[in-house]
Amino acid sequence: YIYDPNKKLRNFTVNISGLHMVGINDTTNTNVYNAVSPSKQHDSLFKTGIAVHVENFQSIFIDNLFIENIYGNGIYVNNFMFPWLNDSCNISENIILNTWALNYKYNYVSFDDNGDAIFSRGIQNGISNYNFIKNDLSVTHQYGRLVLGTCCEHNKNCTAEFNYISGYDRDIHIENGRGGFKVRFNRIVGSETGLVMDGIRTYLKHYDTLAQGQSFIECDPSNPTLIEYNYISNEELTQVDSLMKIYPPFLVHAYGMNYSNTYNKTEFKNNYLNLDINKIPKNYKKTILYLDTVSNTFKNPKPYYALAGWNKRTHLFSGIKQQLADCNTFNTIN
Repeated sequence: YIYDPNKKLRNFTVNISGLHMVGINDTTNTNVYNAVSPSKQHDSLFKTGIAVHVENFQSIFIDNLFIENIYGNGIYVNNFMFPWLNDSCNISENIILNTWALNYKYNYVSFDDNGDAIFSRGIQNGISNYNFIKNDLSVTHQYGRLVLGTCCEHNKNCTAEFNYISGYDRDIHIENGRGGFKVRFNRIVGSETGLVMDGIRTYLKHYDTLAQGQSFIECDPSNPTLIEYNYISNEELTQVDSLMKIYPPFLVHAYGMNYSNTYNKTEFKNNYLNLDINKIPKNYKKTILYLDTVSNTFKNPKPYYALAGWNKRTHLFSGIKQQLADCNTFNTIN
C-alpha cells in the first residue's frame, strides 16, 4: 500500500514491477459467505484484500505482476485528491488470475464494491495494455465485479488495448467517465456483459469546479470514446450452480447517465459480438443476498440493478446520443 495522505509526494513517480503475489484460495466451499466464515466482520462486511494499492501520485507504472487467488482487488489505483492532474498511469503486461469478490452488505446502497482485477479512479492518460486477466468460475464459483478499471470511475483519455479478459460480472466498465476512451483490440469473453458504459452524472460534481447554477458536468463532445476491433462474447463462460449476476446480460450495455449527453458521439466500429445460446447460465440468482447480523441469516433485499431484459439476450443495448455504430458483426450460435 503506497499512499500519500498529506499531498507532499504529489510529484513523485511510483514504479512497481516483477512482483509475484498469491493469496489463499478459500473458494472450495461456501464458507466465505456464511455466518461462521473467518472473512466475516462485525459490521456484516466480508473482509476483502488488495494485492497492490497506490494512491495520490503524479505518475504510476505497474507492469509484469503475477497476482492470483485474491478475494478482493488485484490492482487498485486512486487519484482521488488530485483528479486528472497525473501525468500518466500505465498498468500493462500483468497476469491476474482468480481475483474476485462479491461484498455483501445490509446497510449500504451498493452491493458490489469489490472484486476488481484492475480498478482506477480520477485518472487521465491511463493505459492498460497486454494484460491477461481471468477469473476461472470453475475455481471461484462466482463472477468478480469488473476487470479493466483503467477505464473506470471518473477517468478520461484512457486506453485499453490487446487485453484478454474473462469471468467478471462486466469485463470492462466505464463509469462516470469524462470521455476520450479508446477500447480496442481486446478479447472480452467469459461473461454475459462484456462492456458497460454508464454512471450517475451528478457524481462528476465531486471532481470538478461547477459554474454557478450548474449541477453536473458532461463529457466534451469533441473528445468522443472509441470502441473498435474488439471480440466480445459469452463464450468460455463456465456453467456453475447459483451464479449471481448484477448487470443485465447484454454483451455491450451503454447509456448516457440518466439520459444526459454524457458519452455523446461514442463510436462502436468493427467489433465482433458473438452470442452463444448454449453458454447462458441456467441457475442465476437474480438478487444479491445480504447477511443479517442479528439473525445470522441471509435475506433478499431489493435488486441492486433494475433487471429489465433478463429473459432475453442482446448484443448491443445503447441509449447514447449521436452514437455511431458501423461495420460491427453480430453473430448468434443456437
